[in-house]
Amino acid sequence: MNTKRTRTDYILYAFFLMLIFFIGASIINNLFVISDNKSEEISPKTVKTSDLIIDLFSKSNSWFKYYLEKENKESSSIYEYVRGKYFNVSIDINNFVKSQFPALFSLANDKFTVSDNKGEDKSKSQEEKTNAETLEDLILIEDELEKEEGKLMEEDSSASVDVSKISKPSNINPIKVDKSKPYIVIYHTHGTEGYLPIKENQYHTTERKYNMLTIGDVMYETLNKDGYNTIHIDTYHDIPSYGQSYSRSLKTITSKLKEEPNLKVVFDVHRDGVSEDASYIDKAKSEAKVKVNGEDVATFSLVIGPDSPNVKEVTEFAKYIKNVSDKMYPGLCKGIIIKPTGRFNQFVTNYYALIEVGSNLNTIDEAKASSKLIAKIIGVVMSNIISE
Repeated sequence: MNTKRTRTDYILYAFFLMLIFFIGASIINNLFVISDNKSEEISPKTVKTSDLIIDLFSKSNSWFKYYLEKENKESSSIYEYVRGKYFNVSIDINNFVKSQFPALFSLANDKFTVSDNKGEDKSKSQEEKTNAETLEDLILIEDELEKEEGKLMEEDSSASVDVSKISKPSNINPIKVDKSKPYIVIYHTHGTEGYLPIKENQYHTTERKYNMLTIGDVMYETLNKDGYNTIHIDTYHDIPSYGQSYSRSLKTITSKLKEEPNLKVVFDVHRDGVSEDASYIDKAKSEAKVKVNGEDVATFSLVIGPDSPNVKEVTEFAKYIKNVSDKMYPGLCKGIIIKPTGRFNQFVTNYYALIEVGSNLNTIDEAKASSKLIAKIIGVVMSNIISE
């Protein structure tokens, strides 16, 4: 049988595909309406089709999925839903489009799987890693060291602070908890982030005594010893694929909050990443640690994702943590960093803080010393926001 195809065959095939496309587009266009007209009545047929499309969106975007499940609300049109009717936030169309294609990057992400297997080829060339871009559920990362630092939030110079007393915050709603049950949870989206002497795998390791799990352990133990009921989730979310870390950690934290409703305060504990060839390396080294009671202690920062719908609330929470830190241990908190984009799962609660304890420029001992002090700071914060 002769299966040879001519140029005419391919042209006819292309026209056939275009015909199918236009027919399909016409059918879909007749099924639902995209409109800004708030008074427009939408038929039941339209709502069902909208729900179908919304469900498809939720499969590729963890933020959509979370709100769809939490709110359990129906939208009168896809347009209103996408525009953030139930999110109370405008969605940047560029970021939205990016968020729909995480699967395209899954193979690239797997190249940077973290492993401590000495016999395994654990890394590609530095040039390959630098050129790799990973979509981390709407957070664009150049490599494992997260080169895009973000902007340090400027302090409000008009605010007056009574340094003799740490007062209750005026811009944070008090919370009610059962103190006999855990109400604070510590977890790690990037649990393999490591400290010196670890240098391999872009300063990442599954050796617990050198990574974020140990930092979480110290904070957990200090808080509970001081009477603040806390749990520590020691799951690695950045293996086997770093690029899907936030999607996996979102599933973990939402499941835990649903399982234990008394959990009200969430801390995602990281460390900062500084590339050896970063333009700001000298500044980073000078700010990496401070002396507290004669001991070298890693500094820490608070990170805010500007795309989170509750960005105002989490920013106020971060500002109060820094305020308390400045009074207790001046210089320990470097500041609050507003990233160029991202949500960092902060939308799960208004009492959420992403804390970066030191960086890969710090030793594990400096980071452990810092984590004890951070836990003391959190304790004071909790005392002032929990209503009696």
